[in-house]
Amino acid sequence: MARAIFVILLLANVLFFAWAGNYLGREEEGHEPGRLKAQLQADRLAVVARDAAAVPALACRRAGPMAPADAERFKTALAAVAGIKVAISAVEETSYWVYIPPLGDKNAADKKAAELKKMGVSDYLVVSEAGPYRNAISLGSFSNEETAKDLFDRLAKKGVRSARIDPRQRPTDKALLEVRGEAAAVAKGLADALPATTTVADCPN
Repeated sequence: MARAIFVILLLANVLFFAWAGNYLGREEEGHEPGRLKAQLQADRLAVVARDAAAVPALACRRAGPMAPADAERFKTALAAVAGIKVAISAVEETSYWVYIPPLGDKNAADKKAAELKKMGVSDYLVVSEAGPYRNAISLGSFSNEETAKDLFDRLAKKGVRSARIDPRQRPTDKALLEVRGEAAAVAKGLADALPATTTVADCPN
């Protein structure tokens, strides 16, 4: 009798073990082999590379300076190239003006000019044209900032304390072409439309 009970208990344990380990064919979440089947299967994974050609590289190049008529002619030729846009901008030149700001009226400006002469300053001009700088006193205009600062320092040594330096922009008779678009199209358009001697550089940020 005891032996029969032992055999029954042994079989019960074996059946329980098989059920708990999911060896009877029933798959339950969280048990093997169902858990293994739920995992990602590495043999089915594939790496999809991004198509670099789908996003073309962009570029911005500036050509010139050149005569405005040439800029218009090159713009017309470049406008026919697909994938680019062309714009023309005027070339401006920076100068540095050393001056004494406008006085109250002409009498005050003439009086200041007489003071400058006594200080040993002979190169000056009272501005008489209508505008915001009327009755100012011009002491010099320079394309180089260092030259303007040199005059400013020499005037200070002579006792001129009211002088200032202002940068001023003025248009020139030159133009620039700015070409934007797909890098390959920009490079080909510039090479085909412009003379080889034309200065071409990246657009400033």
